[in-house]
Amino acid sequence: MTQPGDKRARDEAQRAAMRARRAVRDRVTSVATVSAVLVIVGLIALPVAIDNWTPTQGPAPQAALGPEELSADSAESLRSVTKILAPGIGARTPNATEMAERLGDLGPSAIPVVVAMLCGHVPAPEFAAGTLDQPIHPLAIAGAQPAMFASIAHFRPKDVVAHLRLCAPDATYDDRLLFARLLGEVGTLDAQSALIELLALIEPIDLTRDRLANMFEDALTRCIKNEAGALKQLSKSLAKLPGASLPFVARAVGRTRGPHSAALLALMLGKSPDLDVVALVELARVTESSGIALNETALASVRRLLDKPDPKLSRAALTVAGRLCDSEAFGAILLRLEDPDRLIAAAAHWSLRNMAKVDLGLRSDAWLTWHAEQQTWKAERYAELCEKLGSQDSAEVFAALSELSLRPFFKHDIAQAIGPLVPDSEMALALTAIAALQRIGSTRAAPWLIEALQSDDERQAAASRALRSLTGLDLALDHEAWSTALSAAL
Repeated sequence: MTQPGDKRARDEAQRAAMRARRAVRDRVTSVATVSAVLVIVGLIALPVAIDNWTPTQGPAPQAALGPEELSADSAESLRSVTKILAPGIGARTPNATEMAERLGDLGPSAIPVVVAMLCGHVPAPEFAAGTLDQPIHPLAIAGAQPAMFASIAHFRPKDVVAHLRLCAPDATYDDRLLFARLLGEVGTLDAQSALIELLALIEPIDLTRDRLANMFEDALTRCIKNEAGALKQLSKSLAKLPGASLPFVARAVGRTRGPHSAALLALMLGKSPDLDVVALVELARVTESSGIALNETALASVRRLLDKPDPKLSRAALTVAGRLCDSEAFGAILLRLEDPDRLIAAAAHWSLRNMAKVDLGLRSDAWLTWHAEQQTWKAERYAELCEKLGSQDSAEVFAALSELSLRPFFKHDIAQAIGPLVPDSEMALALTAIAALQRIGSTRAAPWLIEALQSDDERQAAASRALRSLTGLDLALDHEAWSTALSAAL
């Protein structure tokens, strides 16, 4: 006969055995779940092949892996990134700047993880205090995304660009927008080249979306402002771009200043009426309150649009011709002065006033008389005054400078005549010449003003002020910086 105590002992033993089996089963399930998560993450976070990686930032990354392969480095990078983005509740208060720097210190193997998290393919840490056994510090959640964006500046630029290039062909529309933003953050010539390649991958219908235009315009603008050779590179890439993308490339260029920007916008003229309008509007913006001079080819591109039937196009061309002080366009501008379209007539009137620095009204005959007088002066006095600029008599030089300064219609030629006085004359004469160049307003004088930046006297600061006024660029008082920014455009 079984005693009650024996039965209770057997029941207790059975319950203990069940608890032991359940614990083992739960442990196995937990391990399997973690393994599955790591496999999924590994399949998504594809490492990028980077050539010539230096050992100071960790081992060289592997080539991109296929879905059937799992890189141990990918899982390790995920753990490293997560550890930085998800400090425990007991850790010190997280700082987004510090987190970004630590992400960069992980080297190129962390780039695929960071990009995948920003795209939303790999969940970034988002759980709050109290939800798990090891909760994240609450402030880390808010700082995770800013830290990831900021970390892009702490990776080697070529590594970021290489990974984005690798992913771009198969990326979604939203991913490509994010890639554009990241390439703008990098801002190198290589990044701009990748941005142009990315644009070429966009479906034509998507190029009409404002969000895409804004994202790419912002990214291109950052690249242009960050690299002196960006506009030259961009000019070589125009033929690779779909026509629908060119208007917002023009708007990106229009956000910058200087002869390079103006020359590139002029290069874009003549490709399509819609692009002509955008490029001319931006060219007017770039040349506003400056003395930018373009070469004959660029000026001819503007002149061809002065008599177009599209009134918006004609008005924009008239404005630009006046700002560039294109004396060869005088006759074409004058023809529009009495146009039946009041807005076109007003644009022609403004253009003539800007070129002449006088207002002779809305009648063509008064302007024809003025123009004839200008041409007579050029034929009879200009050569003589230029010769006097080289006189040993300072009084003659000052008098010649004064008379030349009163002829803004020929400002580009006059600037080239006065320029040599800047670096080689006595101080008073050099400063007077710089003031005259700033007043006349033409970047044709830039080579001599840049040379004056190497002086260790008053002309250095005066030349810097004149260059800023003439070009619209805001560069440091540095010969090399100005030379790099302007040399290719002059």
